[in-house]
Amino acid sequence: MVFLLIVFLFFLLVPKDTDLGWHLRYGQKIWQDGEIFRDNQIGFFLTNYDWVHAYSGYQALIYPIYKMFGFWGLAILGSLIMVMIFGILIKKFKTPILGWVVVMGFFTLMAWPVLAMGLRSQIFSLLGMNLLLWFLTGEKFMKKWWLYPLLMVFWVNLHGGFVLGLVIMGFFGVETWWRKKKINKVVLMGLSGFGTSLLNPFGGRIYEEVYRHSWYPLNELIAEWVEPRGLSMLLVFLVIVLDGLVLLTSLAKNKKIFLEKNKIFLFLSLLFFAYLAFRARRNLGFFGLVSVWWCFDLIKVKTKDHWWQNWLMVGLAVLMAVIVRQRWRGQGNSLRLSGVEMYLEENKVCKNVYNTYERGGQLEWSLPQYKFFVDGRMPAWPTGEEKSPYTVYLEIIQAREGWSERVINYGADCLFISKGTFLDLELREKGNPGWLLEFEDEKEALYRKTN
Repeated sequence: MVFLLIVFLFFLLVPKDTDLGWHLRYGQKIWQDGEIFRDNQIGFFLTNYDWVHAYSGYQALIYPIYKMFGFWGLAILGSLIMVMIFGILIKKFKTPILGWVVVMGFFTLMAWPVLAMGLRSQIFSLLGMNLLLWFLTGEKFMKKWWLYPLLMVFWVNLHGGFVLGLVIMGFFGVETWWRKKKINKVVLMGLSGFGTSLLNPFGGRIYEEVYRHSWYPLNELIAEWVEPRGLSMLLVFLVIVLDGLVLLTSLAKNKKIFLEKNKIFLFLSLLFFAYLAFRARRNLGFFGLVSVWWCFDLIKVKTKDHWWQNWLMVGLAVLMAVIVRQRWRGQGNSLRLSGVEMYLEENKVCKNVYNTYERGGQLEWSLPQYKFFVDGRMPAWPTGEEKSPYTVYLEIIQAREGWSERVINYGADCLFISKGTFLDLELREKGNPGWLLEFEDEKEALYRKTN
């Protein structure tokens, strides 16, 4: 279908998330040594911390793809996942092709904080949730009950959002109980999904990380975890208004709409994901996806395409191909090592490098001979100071009193920081007998401990 070609081309994005670096290091460990990192072997801060995570399958998947096909391979994988998401929706709802163009635009606006970075592990949770909704709204889902535990065993090893699959199944159980339909079978199905979620390298401990993220104030630390503001908040309210109008229109036609199949659990899912959307920008995509299911399940548009719509899709596909060509032109330059990275690669000037948070994952992949201070794995890790590692990083980069003794006590013997940061200006303007400017390029500077 031409529309799916448009989806493929539109989402053919170069991965830009620096967390990809430490994911590749973990995937490399799996393939080369047949095991995963359990303690923090790629960093020198909190080296003994035993990190429980739900990424092992994702890491094992992307490493060989990257090794064989580079960033093109990862971009194609991310694009194919988006094609699967829209393919499921198209198969479920018979809607005119131009309607899907509108849906793609709406969903892209909602999920852009995640999708803009190219392939990320969160995309697998969007796919998992879409597959689960497709399965539960099917006519004969009970005869294929085994698909749910099978989905969960994959999902739990791809992304921490697997817990959303348990929540949605819980809402489905509420509807089943309310409608007095085979509640025992649904309970058993839910328990089987929970059981297969334990089939991961960490077993039941996987829920420790889920619990930690449920209460840890990441919205005060990381940009994608902050509450939506401005245009994003306006978009959330507009979607809620649209969902409400669709519901009121449906109620005007049928007062007993909630007695129909799927309505209660989809409505409860809508409310739950609306709540998550208000809590963090990264959850907007989930809310957008559930809104599509909710609205289409209510209105059930069934009209045919016209010939001119298909030709319009061909034109859009050609346009997207041109845009993709321009998008990829010159991307190789942005993937090269920076001047300071090249210097570190050629000269073993130190062992442990205090780095800027945003670059941590990339550095851990491009310079595996060094250990680094902080990266995207760590914001919710506990420290003896009762502060997030990200907060510790900020206090040092802001050159707060005692920063030098503090970073040295952590074990750093180099500082790899961006020019213009408080710490860089402190060292340039006031100097520090413990640190010497070793090398710099246009954007970054490397300082080496002198004693």
